[in-house]
Amino acid sequence: MIGSRWFWISAFIATRAVLIAALAWVTDGREVASDVDAHIMLIREPLAILMGSAHPDIASYAPLQGLVTWPLFSVLSSAATPFVAFRLMFVVVELATFAMLIALLERVVQSRGLRHLMLIIFILAPYQFLTTTVFVQDEIIAQFWVVLAALLLSRDRHGPALLALAMGTLTGKVFLLLPWFFIAVFAQPVSKAPWRAIIGSGTLIALVYAVSMAAALNSGGAVPLVDFVPGANYSVTVWALLVTAVDGGSATLKQWSLVFSLIAQTALVIYCLVRSRFLKYSLDYTVLLVAPVALFFATFYQHNAEYPVLFAPLALLLWRDPIRPLLVAGVLAFAWAPKLFFGLMNIGIINANASDTRNDILGSTVDRLGINFEQLHALGIVAYTTLYVVMVAFVLTRVGPKSGFAS
Repeated sequence: MIGSRWFWISAFIATRAVLIAALAWVTDGREVASDVDAHIMLIREPLAILMGSAHPDIASYAPLQGLVTWPLFSVLSSAATPFVAFRLMFVVVELATFAMLIALLERVVQSRGLRHLMLIIFILAPYQFLTTTVFVQDEIIAQFWVVLAALLLSRDRHGPALLALAMGTLTGKVFLLLPWFFIAVFAQPVSKAPWRAIIGSGTLIALVYAVSMAAALNSGGAVPLVDFVPGANYSVTVWALLVTAVDGGSATLKQWSLVFSLIAQTALVIYCLVRSRFLKYSLDYTVLLVAPVALFFATFYQHNAEYPVLFAPLALLLWRDPIRPLLVAGVLAFAWAPKLFFGLMNIGIINANASDTRNDILGSTVDRLGINFEQLHALGIVAYTTLYVVMVAFVLTRVGPKSGFAS
């Protein structure tokens, strides 16, 4: 039966199995994702970040991420090759997220057709399967916690939702500190706020990061977040086009973008404060989970194609018609166009451990095409930046007098 949970779960498993098998066949089991190098380091030393001994390349990963990836990979690698095990590791997390999304949609979306559309988007959207099946990226861990938080909020479980977001910050991405703050401050009136959960989850985040930073300082290692300056050239927004035009490169862009981000987030806080405290509106939980992160990625210099995966399933819930969710999914999928062009324009260059695979498989084809992928990359960045900013503007219009999930 098409409406059954098992039908959708089976469809998800089948598509991911086909994708993994096809990728393994095309690449002959050779790695295409340099992210795997980071996962290997975390799996070998799951507490390296917390202890301050992590390699600089992974020192700013979520401090407790190794506690998620290490046991999963240990089990899966006993029955599969490393190439397959790494992908299954994140597909397992994605499957758990998908199951929770089914439960969430059953609670908050009345239209059966719209529920089915959103499940189809999750299964087939390039930003989903490229993140997990092809490039094995940890954003899917953060997505798991965001969807879990949304499911808990749909059941008025504010305290557990805050704990879920705290765990997402510590095991997935630090960006989830933003929705944690907005849910803690604006999801309920002050008199009804779950203060024990707010204080407890906030203390947990602060304590873990304090320990990891102190350990890094004591050992002379890379300090999480502070010492991390990822290259702006990997971004899919206009910041990537500015990296060679400013003194200091990515470090300068990081400083500029943090200032812009602080201004934007402060403005959003003030707007939510006026709406919730002075006008006495109950703000939409979905918007509080989506808007702060979406806005941050509009201002922060390092906006990777996979980052919007954090909020993608919930962004589709902001409207109750089929057109706008499809448009949002299209914008987020288009983020991968600049990333694709960036990879193609670097054919022949060894800039990662996986470069040999990319060069061997695509090198001759790219040479024959004779296309200027550098120009396509720049055009793709301008187009995506424009589309993303427009999308974020529409998301921000949902911060209004709504109660519960968007209608």
